[in-house]
Amino acid sequence: MSSTCVARHRARAFRADTFDLSLGSPPAWQSALLLADEGVPLCVIARATQIPSADLRVHLEAAQEEGRLLELPENDWPPYNTRSRRTVAEDRGAQAVALRTITGATRAEAGLLQALVTSSSICRHGYKSPGAIDVHIHYLRRRLAPLGIVIVSVHGHGYRLKSEDRARLLVMIERARSTS
Repeated sequence: MSSTCVARHRARAFRADTFDLSLGSPPAWQSALLLADEGVPLCVIARATQIPSADLRVHLEAAQEEGRLLELPENDWPPYNTRSRRTVAEDRGAQAVALRTITGATRAEAGLLQALVTSSSICRHGYKSPGAIDVHIHYLRRRLAPLGIVIVSVHGHGYRLKSEDRARLLVMIERARSTS
């Protein structure tokens, strides 16, 4: 038998000896019991504690029968809702349309305004032609002036919206989206 086979055999024997979830059991089993009690799914507990999930299920069932665990946790987290992923993209599109409706901006201007609304600032050097960004910002400032919204220049960096202006724009976007 090679040394790795001996090590695996010893590890299996050690696991077989540590199935007892009593107070004297190893910390991994105690952690598993605590996580299960908090409702963490079985597969997640198995990955975190490096205990095989089949063994973990057997011992959690035993703990439940002994009254140390009220109910068995779910097998895994609920699957991701693919619809919510699509709504993020739909929200971006709807937000851009709302911004164009509110301000009368072009697509490029609405895209810049959307970037300003969703992030803390935009860096003019991150674009292919910073001069074109300056021109779009100039026209956006004209379009936003009647709304009382100001785009602030950040010297050496780019542009940003004040937090209160960002909040006002988000409210306007929600209103525009709810009416359409």
